[in-house]
Amino acid sequence: MTEEFADQLDILENIIATNVDCHIVIGGDFNVDFSRQRVHTAILKSFCDNFGVSAAVLQPVANVDYTRHFGLSRFTVLDH
Repeated sequence: MTEEFADQLDILENIIATNVDCHIVIGGDFNVDFSRQRVHTAILKSFCDNFGVSAAVLQPVANVDYTRHFGLSRFTVLDH
C-alpha cells in the first residue's frame, strides 16, 4: 500500500514538473493525519517539502479542534 501511495505522488510530481508555468491545486483525500508519525505522513510531508507546498489543514485558517466526533471519544479532521 505504501508503494501505491508513493506511485500516486510520483504521478503528481510528473504533472507538476511538466506544467511549471501553471498554478496547480491538488485536491483529494490522502488519508494522512499530519499529527501522527506514520509512513504515509512522512512520504506526503517530504513531497510537500520538495515542492514548497503545504496541506490546507496545516494553514492557520483551518485551525479547528475537529470537524466530526464520534460520541466525543474519537475525532476526525477533514482536509479542507
